[in-house]
Amino acid sequence: MSLLGVALPNLRGRQIGIDLFPEPLKKSKKAIRSLGSPLFEEFLLVHLPSLDQRNLWDVFQRVLRMSEEPCWDTRLSSELLLLSCDEITPPRNRFLYKASFWPPLGDLTEDVDIRDLNDLFGTELDAEDPGFLLRLSFSVYRIFEQALADLAEHSAIIKEQLHGSRVISASELPESFYYKGFLSHVCSQGGSE
Repeated sequence: MSLLGVALPNLRGRQIGIDLFPEPLKKSKKAIRSLGSPLFEEFLLVHLPSLDQRNLWDVFQRVLRMSEEPCWDTRLSSELLLLSCDEITPPRNRFLYKASFWPPLGDLTEDVDIRDLNDLFGTELDAEDPGFLLRLSFSVYRIFEQALADLAEHSAIIKEQLHGSRVISASELPESFYYKGFLSHVCSQGGSE
């Protein structure tokens, strides 16, 4: 989100929202947004209450909606936009609060055959699928990776950082195999590479 102009830092114990590209406000709400200086009309800086996962997901989806990124896999970004936080919470909580056990594969401390993980990706983001969290995390990462790759075409520093990432430079790692399996699976379903 920060890469696309929305940051949510915690400064001295206070949650702050910084939006470099705020949505246009209706005329009746203009007075609320103005902080008294023309400088602040170019971006939005607000104090926020404590944020929970629902708030963060809402902000993430807003960033996806507001961003025009032709480099993104449109199928993945559409799936992410249609996903409600209410669908994420139950599988997330099951995974977080039973960390040593994940029903699709059993014990998380044991090595897994990559074919077993590849079967978990499903054909779409469906919270009822056993591999939902895996597909969700890979989908979010893929959108990020595609945005970085697009920026890398215009910046040698970003290109160097991207090519130095573990996903690219250490493709023999098991995590990279799983991600590559996800990409192959998504591409075979008609997504972009």
